[in-house]
Amino acid sequence: MRKLIYCTLLAVASFSGARADSSATTAQLATKLAAAAISCPAGLVPCGTSGCYRPGFANCSQGTLCNAGMIPCLAGTQGAGGCYQPSAASCTQGRICSSGMVSCASGTLGAGGCYQPSAASCTQGRICSSGMVSCASGTQGAGGCYQPSAASCTQGRICSSGMVSCASGTQGAGGCYQPSAASCTQGRICSSGMVSCASGTQGAGGCYRPGAARCDRGRIY
Repeated sequence: MRKLIYCTLLAVASFSGARADSSATTAQLATKLAAAAISCPAGLVPCGTSGCYRPGFANCSQGTLCNAGMIPCLAGTQGAGGCYQPSAASCTQGRICSSGMVSCASGTLGAGGCYQPSAASCTQGRICSSGMVSCASGTQGAGGCYQPSAASCTQGRICSSGMVSCASGTQGAGGCYQPSAASCTQGRICSSGMVSCASGTQGAGGCYRPGAARCDRGRIY
């Protein structure tokens, strides 16, 4: 019986101690928060942790301090935000764009930015000037912007008109070539009159002229 009473007293003491510790922690936190509060001189008021300001000369919104006539653009998926003048700019997901321009959201092809719809277009984060279109990245290149009437796009590789893409392969990295002046073999481009010597046990191969040289397992001699 005495043992039971003793254990009960210990439990009550432990519980009381825990409550006391919790109260002490809460009090310490409140003291730290009070100490961290901004103290402003007469005539100024605090704006969160941004600082002190004089109403009429600046304004405070959601803890962000901006000059009079400007409002905050909160940080978002497209930018770090900031202060802007509504009559001269717009805010889209943290990106501030001047009047007449709109935001191009970042995507798989680029980081996006601000652009003028009448002078450019936006495709998956890539901004291209008027008259140009986006060539998506692919197995042959990183893509980019090109003018359809002057070039073509093949799996991310842009080639000028009259030229075609030579896909990368076992013999080379490929590239753009003119069919009437060259040929493509497994990524290797050889000038007209020359053929590809595949790499082999004797060498890395290359281009050679059959009437003037021979190819033996990658070695040209």
